[in-house]
Amino acid sequence: MGSTVEARNGRGGPLDAMRFIAAAFIVVYHYATDAPVPLGELSPVFQSGWLATDFFLMLSGYVLARAYGERVASGLMSTPQFVGKRVLKLWPAHAVMLVVLAVMVAAARLSGASAGHSASYDWQWFPAHLLWLQAWGLGAPPGWNMPTWSLSALVVCYALFPVLWRRLAAASRLTAMTVGLLVLFSAAALAAAAHLRLADLPLQIGVLRAVPLFLFGAAIARLGPVVEAFASSAQRAWLGAAVLAAAGASFIEPSVGALILIGAGIAVIGSIAPKRPWVWAEKAAAVSFPLFITHFVSGEVYFRIVRAVGPRLPGWTAWPLWAGGFVFALVCALAFVRFVDRPLQAMLGKLLDRRRQRTLRPAHAA
Repeated sequence: MGSTVEARNGRGGPLDAMRFIAAAFIVVYHYATDAPVPLGELSPVFQSGWLATDFFLMLSGYVLARAYGERVASGLMSTPQFVGKRVLKLWPAHAVMLVVLAVMVAAARLSGASAGHSASYDWQWFPAHLLWLQAWGLGAPPGWNMPTWSLSALVVCYALFPVLWRRLAAASRLTAMTVGLLVLFSAAALAAAAHLRLADLPLQIGVLRAVPLFLFGAAIARLGPVVEAFASSAQRAWLGAAVLAAAGASFIEPSVGALILIGAGIAVIGSIAPKRPWVWAEKAAAVSFPLFITHFVSGEVYFRIVRAVGPRLPGWTAWPLWAGGFVFALVCALAFVRFVDRPLQAMLGKLLDRRRQRTLRPAHAA
């Protein structure tokens, strides 16, 4: 029963596995230039890691629509409640990692050492990155914990979601999908007018990339009952795998078609309810966000050490040393969950419980 509920909420089983695989590919993409031979020179696939980010943006819309859509559409959850819930879930981890990075950069500069990619650490724009404003078109350049531009863009998606979802939920499934596709094609057309792909839009205006993908993911969630009635779970699994394989093949020449194929894969695989919980996938998914939020900083530390000691070691150690970056990133992510994120969320939960209790006391007293 538990796995079925999770699948209907857009979580559990195959989607959990996909979430971790996409997070791992983002790490590969960001560590590619530190390899002994830049991975982009080995295969064009490694130049298309941005599609994993687009997958996450679509998946966010899909999962939130299935997990919170009914409460939002019925008015049981207001826009401030929804946005507040999402921000409190993600921002504390972001803030901690950004402060850790700021301490590292300050220590490096005080010691006379240059921080790696030092041009990316402009103190003038630190507040904008801390407050998730860097992807809103306000002029903040990409930098600091660079992957968090997508979180900055997602905050806008969260604020828009209740209004957009109420309209999508009230419309027919065909209308909802038509709207989702039209928004996606319109955004791609605007980017093409500037001779860019959607993914090539500057990160400073990343919200223009995120909102169409998020909305498309939410529209896909309306197809859930239709897809579930289409075939058996096993048949949907094969179909979903085939769709994602086609999307993977399009990495070499990415296009809007690849995004639509990824969306179709999410719709099909998200409809699968495993007979038994995929414990390993649940655990992998639980570390996906910590891995995403920490890997850029842990990579700065690890590869700085590798660049210092690597020349003194035999040549055959180059690739094992590079691969060790992933082990280090995973260990850091697990440690972050255990010692930072869980305690922070527990503390916030207690504070919110106390606030609710203080709010309820006058009513009881009356």
